Amino acid sequence: MKNKSRPSKTKFFLRKDNTSPGKNYKYFILALGCLSAMIVMAIPNTSLSILMPDISDELDLSIAQVGVIWGIGSFPAMFSGLFAGALGDKLGLKWMAIIACLLIGVVRILQGFASGFIALTLTIILTGLISPFLLINMINVLALWFPEDERSTATGLFSAGMAVGFLIGSMLSGTVLAPWLGGWRNVFIFYGILSNLLIIPWVLSRPHSPLEAEIKSEETSDSKSIFTGLLHVIKIPEIWYIGLAGLFISGSIYALLGYLPLHLEGLGWEETIADGAVSLIYLIGLIAVLPLSSWAERAGKQNLIMIILTCIAITSFIFFSFARGFFIWIAIILLGLVRNAYMSITTAVMLKSKRLNFNYLGSASSFRMILLYIGYLFAPMIGNKLAETSPNTPFLFWAIFACIGIVFLFLIPSIKPNSDAN
Repeated sequence: MKNKSRPSKTKFFLRKDNTSPGKNYKYFILALGCLSAMIVMAIPNTSLSILMPDISDELDLSIAQVGVIWGIGSFPAMFSGLFAGALGDKLGLKWMAIIACLLIGVVRILQGFASGFIALTLTIILTGLISPFLLINMINVLALWFPEDERSTATGLFSAGMAVGFLIGSMLSGTVLAPWLGGWRNVFIFYGILSNLLIIPWVLSRPHSPLEAEIKSEETSDSKSIFTGLLHVIKIPEIWYIGLAGLFISGSIYALLGYLPLHLEGLGWEETIADGAVSLIYLIGLIAVLPLSSWAERAGKQNLIMIILTCIAITSFIFFSFARGFFIWIAIILLGLVRNAYMSITTAVMLKSKRLNFNYLGSASSFRMILLYIGYLFAPMIGNKLAETSPNTPFLFWAIFACIGIVFLFLIPSIKPNSDAN
């Protein structure tokens, strides 16, 4: 009797003809992308903030040096971001994800052996150099694997996945993993090993979506410059407005999250309570991201909701500048409402730009992220430097920083709800 061949696990999500993915395969890719973004980026980045008091004490860092460490990774990301999206357009997310998981995993392990400020800064720079190859190209997945009417939901799910990573990092890194593994160094070594293990499912995944294969088959030349996409994107005004708004708004939120644990402990909060406060921001962000992004999509009011969310964030910054006790918790709740929902909605708005050529989605994501990285670089450095004169001054600076971003939100063209689109 002949042995019946058993189907390979890698074909579980494929059609029987093995030529194109099944209709549910997109959810596998989305889940794998979310898991990668969580383990490679979200959890370690949040852990860096939570563990910074311990790192600062052991390495004898000043508050200004902490600001440099928190923001410096954005500097190399601005340059690698120029290539990340364009290379993703040519090679696909699969190979970008494999490269990112491998290299960042190695750098995380090296981060655990950092002996001082310079060594730790170098590992942050290397992480920033590699990270865009994963994060920027994940935006491609949302557009190439999901139809237009599902992209806002997919964007919300990805943002929710990142929020889960932020939450896990803030809840477990300081109170569970560091004591269990023997200190902050072993925590980053652990994250590096997990990042390397993610290479396995990516190697077994499908390389292209049906839409991506169709786009590639329609290309007339394989010798196009990787800058062709950027030259196309920089001519689209709304991409500029979205990116510049993010520079100021997301940059200020990012800077605050890095500074907050040190600020709360400086006010006399216990380490576990300070970590819990940061965790609450990510928990509320996780709860709020899907309802807010879905509501914005259905109502066709993305621009208005982005403006409202920014005003809420500014209110939160002002509260942080003077609040004590109960009022700090109010500021934390307000910031949590904004943290993930804003990024999710802006991503959905970018993907719906009528002038954006689908061939250059990666380049559009790159260009937006380059502008974001400028905010991520300067907002922490300037804010933490101001903290040397007064611990409350950074919050006022970030509030003003975010106010500038609102101007660009008003310039973004309105998008009609799906039900009205023809």
